[in-house]
Amino acid sequence: MGSWIIYGDNVWIDYYEPAAVRNQGRISIEQVVHGYRGFGKVENDFLKLNESGACNVDIMCNPNQGSTNGQDWVTIRDSYRQAVARVIINGNGLCTGTMINNVREDATPYFYTANHCLGASDGASGSFNAANWVFGFEWFATTPDCATFANTTGPFNPTQVLSGAVLRMNHSFSDTALFQLNQSPPLAWNLYYGGWDRTTTVSTAQLGVHHPSGDIMKLCRNDQAPVAQNVTIGVVTAQTCAVADWDYGVTEGGSLGSCLINTNGHIIGELYGGAAACSGTVDNGQPDFYGRMSTDWNGGGTAATRLSSWLDPDSTAANTLTGAFYNILNNKDIVAALSIKIYPNPSTGFVHVILESPASFRIYDLSGKLIHKGSFDQVENQLNIKKLSNGIYFLKVEDGNRTVTERISKI
Repeated sequence: MGSWIIYGDNVWIDYYEPAAVRNQGRISIEQVVHGYRGFGKVENDFLKLNESGACNVDIMCNPNQGSTNGQDWVTIRDSYRQAVARVIINGNGLCTGTMINNVREDATPYFYTANHCLGASDGASGSFNAANWVFGFEWFATTPDCATFANTTGPFNPTQVLSGAVLRMNHSFSDTALFQLNQSPPLAWNLYYGGWDRTTTVSTAQLGVHHPSGDIMKLCRNDQAPVAQNVTIGVVTAQTCAVADWDYGVTEGGSLGSCLINTNGHIIGELYGGAAACSGTVDNGQPDFYGRMSTDWNGGGTAATRLSSWLDPDSTAANTLTGAFYNILNNKDIVAALSIKIYPNPSTGFVHVILESPASFRIYDLSGKLIHKGSFDQVENQLNIKKLSNGIYFLKVEDGNRTVTERISKI
């Protein structure tokens, strides 16, 4: 288990022990990573929001903008925005990856990304440690910026976060890696598990969904067929399909490992690298290269080096598989959850509260007495607790039928 970025100098750890195992619990903290200025270019920029180039296109922009081939990407876009995650690697690296379905359709939490994100050689699955990898899902803006010089207005970081994973396969043939997350995503998130196509069929157009430079979720679109090409980056040569020039949007560092999706909504590869970048509000006309799922389906011929052992464990020889949402795979109803981020906590006076939308709130003391109530009118809010006595309180936030209660501490 791990955590997302914690803002501030103090951390509270709550441990609830059942009476039947009283005094048997043990807490072990393996590692603490301290960042004095975070991932950003500017001091105190922990967040990466708006660090990508101006030609990037937020995921909620019209994915069909400027297209002339008649392909409608809206439904595919809406599915994959709930499949893609930004990955923070051991506190100092960034990649993108995607939840992916398997033939049993049992919601095994497989996560598809690039081999080079590991910084490891082939066959590392027996010993590779991804315990400190952090996966942030569904980080996107509902008021998008579509390739302009304006900033995106949205949440500063993902609030749907899981930590830790086990490497199931990786191989450099096509720069592919497959992880299994240490935890199943909560039912309330209703993540999408992407479909795939492991054939060599050439897609006439493609969509990419990614986190460029670790920024909020973006899309990119190519309206031509990619070209098979062997590409060497560093000392590794990979079998890729080349996107010669993006027609809408672009990718950047941090996008690496993100999925390339065909017109049927199937993943056909993951981003290996390239020279594509922004030139103002348009891209620079340079190519990107995606590893081919068709290559790594059989990979190196072993379970540790091929996708087929995990995505088709019963050897059905399926060529394609349709993606599905978690509630369909589990046949369960979804209960809405309210996402919230609070920092610093504990605080001496002001607490920042980040929400998805405006909401009402109440503050209770430990006895359950109502201390204060009000409303948060924005996505990012500042709560003044200076007048509260030092101690622990409960902040209850309600947004329609959704509610969440978090502990806050005044020191």
